[in-house]
Amino acid sequence: MSSILGVVADTFGVAKPDWPDWAVTTFASLCVACLVLLLADRYDGRVREGATSSGEVSGKLAPSFRKFQVKYLSVYMVVMLADWLQGTNMYTLYQSYGVNVGTLFLTGFSSSAIFGTFLGLFVDKFGRRLGCLAFCVLEIIINTLEHFPSMGLLLAGRVLGGISTSLLFTAFESWMVSEHRRMGFPEAWLASTFSLATVGNGIVAIIAGIMAQVAADRLGEIGPFQAAIALTVIALVLLLFWRENYGGCDDAAVGAAAAAAAEAAHVNGNGAAAAAAPDGGGGAADSGHRHHQSLRSSIAAAYRCIATDARVLLLGLVQSLFEGAMYTFVFMWVPTLMAVAPGGRLPTGLVFSSFMVCVTVGGVLTSVMLRRVGVEAGSAAVFAAAAAAMALPAAAPRSFGAVLGAFLVLETCVGAFYACAGVMRARYLPDAYQGAIMNIFRLPLNVLVVVGTRVTDVAPPRTVFAVIALWFGAAAVLQLRLWAMAAAGAGAGGGGAAAAAPAPVAAAAGGEGKKEL
Repeated sequence: MSSILGVVADTFGVAKPDWPDWAVTTFASLCVACLVLLLADRYDGRVREGATSSGEVSGKLAPSFRKFQVKYLSVYMVVMLADWLQGTNMYTLYQSYGVNVGTLFLTGFSSSAIFGTFLGLFVDKFGRRLGCLAFCVLEIIINTLEHFPSMGLLLAGRVLGGISTSLLFTAFESWMVSEHRRMGFPEAWLASTFSLATVGNGIVAIIAGIMAQVAADRLGEIGPFQAAIALTVIALVLLLFWRENYGGCDDAAVGAAAAAAAEAAHVNGNGAAAAAAPDGGGGAADSGHRHHQSLRSSIAAAYRCIATDARVLLLGLVQSLFEGAMYTFVFMWVPTLMAVAPGGRLPTGLVFSSFMVCVTVGGVLTSVMLRRVGVEAGSAAVFAAAAAAMALPAAAPRSFGAVLGAFLVLETCVGAFYACAGVMRARYLPDAYQGAIMNIFRLPLNVLVVVGTRVTDVAPPRTVFAVIALWFGAAAVLQLRLWAMAAAGAGAGGGGAAAAAPAPVAAAAGGEGKKEL
């Protein structure tokens, strides 16, 4: 592998990168495996589409569905690319300024915990697209503030960063789910969009690492942040072409009616009815219901939903535990690998890119999994695998191969988690309060992150990984309970039965089998 890099470097007249063979081999092998999985998944989707009648009917809605996916994912990918660009160099930028990096990061997490709940309510009430636009404006301001080596300005940026993070992980997804339902697409097709988003997120993260390195080489540590500003402006312009939608019971009812009309059209072979269903009065519902509830009543309703629906509570706790463990791992992987890497050489950028390939692999495997088992059962398996992966560095912290392998498995689980969690949120969270409920559970998530980062300061790495494994294990146990409740509801002829068996993702992506996962 080293000789191949030498040939490439000579061809382009650049210096050969001084990367360890193990890092290059790992990255290249993962890329090949990911490509093979993508091709196999696409072929499997075509075969399944050709073997089922659903492939025949999906073609009638495929063009509009593909157009909807492009409309959403084009913005989402640009936004995530800008976000990844910031993350790659934030630590080194602050370090070059000589400021307290820990205080800045803790400020961001605290801001997200404090403002997150209320932001979700505002997004649901005043508009999801407005929330996305607000995110872009905040990101432009934040990345501008990063240019100044002033602790006060950087702290202000981290406060705004906590707010923008809450918007990033609620407003965009809430808009997509509501718009999907307003347009009358089957619920099962949400799995396709979530899987595409996960795979695409992994790909843009890999690209971000390369772009950030080039920008930093040319413009210094601030270079990636300047590139992020340009990308965010592009996303802001694209958002102007989105239709606004709001949280509200009327929206959910109209979406369900549109989906039912589309399904009926499928059964009857009535393409005209299917085409007409998406616009069947959704706009009136969008513009009316949002004025009927005060923020106080919305808060009460969101908390009441959590208190009265065990599935919503379980889902929120599961996601808080998983993401809390995941973010704690983020603080651990660099020092852990540096301590055991051969010769003490750790090309962090290349290892990060390998992790992102694994995230992409996780998204691909999720699309396969959702065609064969329910998302609840599959998620339980993913959480259990994550717990087992983190138990390995806790048991064998000095084995480089074991530690690196465990980290790669975990990142694959992270990719699967993002796709599965999106499907479950769409299934169990009421459309009226989706943004609010998602942000409510960011409070325990951020508490776990703060606890996890503090544990890294006082405990040896093997203890920290044991804690991470425990959190993943707890998420798996709670997910098993959610799985049991879903199975009981389906057996009793519950409303979620139809959604419990997702349609082939390839069919969702289009009747011609043009599968991107």
